[in-house]
This record gives sequence, structure tokens and C-alpha cells, in this order.
Amino acid sequence: MCSLLNLPQHFDPTWTGLSHAAIALILASPGAATSVEKSRAPHPPTTIAHRDLFGPVYAGRAGPAMYLSALITGRPRFGSCLHHVQVLHSLVSPARTGLNSPKLDAGVSGNAGAACAPLSGVLSEFYAERSHEQLQLHIRESTATAAPTVGERPRNLQMNEALSTNNKSCFLRTAQVSICAVVLIALITYTSSYYYEKPWTQLPQFGFIKRIHRKFVKPPPPPPRTSCRKKNVTFSKTTVGDLYQSGYLYDLENFSKICPDNGHSIQLLMLVLSAPTHFDHREAIRNTWGHHESPDVAVAFLLGNSQNQAIEDRLTAENTLYGDLIRGHFFDSYDNLTLKTVSMLEWSWKHCAKARFLLKADDDMFINVPKLVEFVKARGDVRRSILGRLADDWPALRDRSSKWYVSWEEYGLERYPAFTTGPAYLLTTDVVQDLYCEALGMPFFKLEDVFVTGMVAERLNVSRIGVKEFLNVRVEPIALDHCRLNRLITIHDLGQTEQLELWKMLHETSERC
Repeated sequence: MCSLLNLPQHFDPTWTGLSHAAIALILASPGAATSVEKSRAPHPPTTIAHRDLFGPVYAGRAGPAMYLSALITGRPRFGSCLHHVQVLHSLVSPARTGLNSPKLDAGVSGNAGAACAPLSGVLSEFYAERSHEQLQLHIRESTATAAPTVGERPRNLQMNEALSTNNKSCFLRTAQVSICAVVLIALITYTSSYYYEKPWTQLPQFGFIKRIHRKFVKPPPPPPRTSCRKKNVTFSKTTVGDLYQSGYLYDLENFSKICPDNGHSIQLLMLVLSAPTHFDHREAIRNTWGHHESPDVAVAFLLGNSQNQAIEDRLTAENTLYGDLIRGHFFDSYDNLTLKTVSMLEWSWKHCAKARFLLKADDDMFINVPKLVEFVKARGDVRRSILGRLADDWPALRDRSSKWYVSWEEYGLERYPAFTTGPAYLLTTDVVQDLYCEALGMPFFKLEDVFVTGMVAERLNVSRIGVKEFLNVRVEPIALDHCRLNRLITIHDLGQTEQLELWKMLHETSERC
């Protein structure tokens, strides 16, 4: 490699300007390009190697200047050092430039067979001999005759046109691929929507759209409704709407005490489904976990009718004393638990619709209210969901001796859809109205948890979420301590004495967890 990087370090900007002027002088000199092509050098610069060295502007008379610049900076790409010195001498000879330089001629001739490094000093003296004004004058005189040959198309223009054509073809290919991708996605979306019989926004692959919308866009509140829209769906079996009678025994003034201002300030509404004869269960709840200090939590008991007038009188007196009973128009029995749950949904929708969460619980449940309040406050962004102990892929029991026996006529499939077990589960109130209205049009099914949180929720695409803190099974109080009880939310099948025992255990402050 020809190394000409040993230029004097004391060169000032004046010398630099002169060097560029000299290069421009050679560039603008008449016949510079043609003289190079006619040079008798061993390897004239008209070869492909020299044209590549000079760059795409070779035909525009910048070739010699580019060549000289590459030689001065030590970056020639082809040929030997001797060859470059000879070509340089032909470029700067008096016949080419019109400038006499005996020192330059002698330096080039003397270094023809030696190293190229001393040539930098000869070049610097050659530039120093020419005043800046003289070089500028010569450049202006030579520029007038330096126009390119008529009909000659500079190579750089050809390259620019080629690049422009390539860019256009690349853009067209990209546009074609993008259009094909959009059409393919639209076709897949339409096919999936038709197959699942759902709008495209409800397809599983577009679930992220719902999450983004719920996170950044607050949906407008739905318009208030006082009745459900009837659907043009008929069943051969008796529907819930055929059996259910809407409304309640007590007046609205009593309900406004349970849930003031339609639940505007209520975070958690707890409705306990109780039997008319369970006076002691209700009293135990009022004295334990139902006696809370949270202003954003409301508790009430939902009951049906009794055929015993004495019991009816006691219920009237109980409600006069506490004002926390809700009485629906149905006969209270185990087989009518579905009607009782539908009545709970109706009351929550019509009288406490602004509450954030609704807890359904039986009257033999122990509820860790502080833990539950903490749980719901941490899930303020949850929408259209039912939370509790999840029962997935449970079989329908065909044993006639079982409490949960279901005949093939009542339910014709082997297994139930996923549901949350009935002793206690939590609903977001944005699904209460839909669950109530949808349930009225479906065939009656006596297992209320399977029906409401399984069948109805499945048709409405409501999420069922398992929560391990919802135990929903019996645990002996002797097997519990303060720390374990504090980690649970619900425990099932407890009597009045056990309710009080667990409540005292929960509020022990001596033991640290």
C-alpha cells in the first residue's frame, strides 16, 4: 500500500486551502480528463480499476482531482506505488496544468522507483509556489471550458436513476405485501367471527383490545333500565321467567337504609341468603362479621315466603327491629335456590346498582370482612367477572340418593361448565343486570351455582376466576389459629357458637403473623 500519510504536521489552513485549490485546478483544466485517458503511463487511468478509483464522477472531469486527493491522503485502491507516481506526474506536468514546477518534475522523476513518502514534501513546495489568487484566477478561466461533452450522461446520474428505480420497486413490493397481510388478517377474523358466532372484538385473539380499552378508556354508564328486553328465544322446558315473580314485600324506604343513594358510596354489598326459620344464624352474623365498621360495606339478608303465619309475624318484627331483611315473592325451599339467587340479582340491580362488588353468601358462612375489603380494593380494575372457588369440569351426578342428583332430562350433558361453588362467591356489579335478564329466558335448573355462575355466565362470556382464599368448605375451629384464619376469606358450615369463636380468634391482637 502506498503510504502518503507523512505530510508535515505544521501545515496551516492556508496550505490546506492551497492544496484543495490545486486539486480543483487540475479538475478544471481544459482537457484534463482526455489527457489522462491518452497518457502513456504503464497503466493509464482509463482502465476499469482507475474508473472505480476515480468514482462515479470520473466522466464529469472530477476523476484526476479525486485520484490526486486519494493519492495525497494515502488511500489509492489499485496499482503499485510506482504506477501512482507516474500517473501523478502526467497529471501535474506543465502540458496538462499550464503551471511550471521543476521541483515537482524532479521530485516525481527521482521518486519514481523509490518510496512514495518523500513525495509529500515535493507536493507541498509545489502548492506553496502558487499564490491563492493565481490559482483562483486560473480556476475561473478554466471553468468556462470545462463543460461536459454533449450527449454524455454522467455516471452518478445513472446511479441515482438506478437507486430511484430500486426504491420505487421496493416500495411497491412492500405495499403489496402489506395489502396481502391486511386482507389475510381480515379473512381470518371474519371466518373466526362466523365460526364462534361472536363479534370480532370478542374473539380470543383480540383480547388485548379489550384490555387496552378497559385500561385507557372509561366506558360510559349504561342507561338505566327497569325491565329486561325479551328475546325471541323459546324452549320446550319451563323457563325461570315462567316461575319467577318480580318484586319484594317491603317498601323502598326500607331498602334505602340498606343501600343509600343506590350504592353510590358502597364498595361491597354482602347479601346473605337465609331461610325464614334461621333466626339464630342471622343473629350470630349480626353479632360477629356482619357487625363491621367500614362505611363502604353494606349487609342484608334475603329470604322467601313461609307458609307458617307465626314465622311470618316473627320476620316482620325482626325487620322492624333491624331493617335488614329483603323478602322476595317465592316459596323459600332448597329447590327454589335458583329463584332466590335471581331475586338477589334483581334487588342488587334495581336498588344498589352503583355498588362496586356483590358478595353472595349463605347464612352458615364465616366471612373475613377485613380481608375481603382488602381483596376487592386491590381489584378495582376487574370487570365482568365472578370470583370464588372455581369448579371446573365437574360431572353431573346421576345418583338418586345424592342431594345434587340431576336427571338426564334436566341436564343432557356429562359435565357442567366451569362455575363457582354456591356457599359464597363475588361478582362485579357490571354483570348483575345481564345475569338477571339472561337467566329469565333460560330453562329452570335447580342447582343455582351451576345455573347462574356456570350456564348463564357461559352464555354471556363472563369470566370465572378461582380465588384460593375462598375456601367454601368446613374447617374445624380447633384446626385454625389467628394467622391461618387471617389468610382466608370464607369458611363454610358453621353454627352460631362457632361463628362467635372464629370472630374472636380473628380479632386477637396478641399473636403476630
